[in-house]
Formats: sequence, structure tokens, C-alpha cells
Amino acid sequence: MWIKYTYGIVILSFIGLVALADSGHGAELFRIASVLPGADKTAHIMLSCIVVYSMNVCLSMRCVSVFSREIFTACIIGFFFFTAEEISQIFIESRTFSLMDLLANYMGIYLCSFFSKLGCPE
Repeated sequence: MWIKYTYGIVILSFIGLVALADSGHGAELFRIASVLPGADKTAHIMLSCIVVYSMNVCLSMRCVSVFSREIFTACIIGFFFFTAEEISQIFIESRTFSLMDLLANYMGIYLCSFFSKLGCPE
């Protein structure tokens, strides 16, 4: 049970990071991503993968059937959450929308699904 609390803290930390970025604070922290080539997209992939995997653990790797395919519930939640978060940047002055960031988030969700399936017994 304690492992779910640990993953819950990871999810809350991510929400705090998004809130920090949306508020315009933490510019120095995010400036690092603009200096290193590929760091921003790599960060999007890693963060989305880690957050959705954490949700998967918290949801006990629960799946739902979509078009006759079993999909992790956390991946569906992550898809909608990351899409809404990226689109919301259009309306936040201190942020910028990027289709490439959104695609990197989707890649992270896909990788999460892949790694989660490796850990699930058939």
C-alpha cells in the first residue's frame, strides 16, 4: 500500500510542476530545457511516462476495453490530461502551445503502456 502513496506523491509533484510553470514562476528552472538540444522533448516524454506509470500503479494496472482492445485506464486519463494541459497553454500568457510537446507527451504515454505491459503477467 505504501508504494501507491509514493506514486501518489510523484503525481502531486508533477501537478505542482505544471502549476509552477503556468504561474510564470520557475523561469530559471525551465530555461535549462532551452539550452540543451532535445532536453525539452525528452523531459516531456519522461515526465508523461513517469506520471502515467504512477497512475497505473495507483489504479492497480486496471484496463478498459476500447474497440476490442484492452487499454490501461491511466493511459486514457493521461491522454486527456496532457492534451488539456497543452491546449490550455494557448490561453496562458507565460506559456506557449507546441504540437511537438503534445506529441512527446503521447510518446511518453505509449512508452508507459509498453513498460506496464512488460510488468503485467498475462
